Amino acid sequence: MKKMLTLVLVLAVASLASAAFQIGVTPSGSNYNLTISSDVAIAAGGGNEHYWALLVDAGSVSDALATASQSGAGFDMQINGDVSSAGLGSYGALGSNGTWGTLFTTGGAISSGQLFGGFVVSGAATQVSLVEILPDFSGYGQTLATAPIPEPVTMALLGVGGLFLRRKK
Repeated sequence: MKKMLTLVLVLAVASLASAAFQIGVTPSGSNYNLTISSDVAIAAGGGNEHYWALLVDAGSVSDALATASQSGAGFDMQINGDVSSAGLGSYGALGSNGTWGTLFTTGGAISSGQLFGGFVVSGAATQVSLVEILPDFSGYGQTLATAPIPEPVTMALLGVGGLFLRRKK
């Protein structure tokens, strides 16, 4: 019992440590739709801009249909274009495939919930990450969130296997 309680506490602390940003991945035909969310409000930063990049390890990210989910006085959320046009190099295994944007906070906080939606990932991507861009655009900072892109064949095989298991019972 003590081991189980210890495991639960460790998992709870680990989830709190990486709780701020999440990337939602939803299948859409042969592509995947992505959303960026925060489970905590983003406090006003005195006019500071926070730059982020949404990067994939292969394929591409399109922001043609992407939108900011909130607006109002005191903050601004923007999608600014693809990372190669911003002069940013690669981020390790993620290369330089992706898009970037801005969170700008002044008078008020940005509420928790969905921040951006409508990104489309196409190609052979297996991982997507939300990464901080340094304020002077000289490179990347810390990784804010990471999500796996499920492989369609594996998901189909798991589904078929689940049907066989259900049928046996």
